[in-house]
Amino acid sequence: MNDPSRQRTNAQNRALHLFCRLLSECLNSAGLDQRKVLKEEIEIPWNEESVKESLWRPIQAAVINKESTADAETDEYSKVYEVLARHLSSKLGVTPPPWPDKNREDLR
Repeated sequence: MNDPSRQRTNAQNRALHLFCRLLSECLNSAGLDQRKVLKEEIEIPWNEESVKESLWRPIQAAVINKESTADAETDEYSKVYEVLARHLSSKLGVTPPPWPDKNREDLR
């Protein structure tokens, strides 16, 4: 059973949602709509929720074996981010935004 004291924090949850929004903007700017990444037939722009559901959540399930982002522990988001960033960079040539940091003004 998970130790509730190690569950991801509210700040980490906010960081995840900010990252998903920033990544959706990055992918859309690169011309990589969901059709280019997921389904070839339909041009669908990315948004925060589609990044979370179609990219983050499947990778999280594979990397840390947890379906819900709420079940992630404090040290696990970085593991998922690393796999996602490596995939986007190597397969699509997209450098994702850095993981949000509360000390960086440009990521608030």
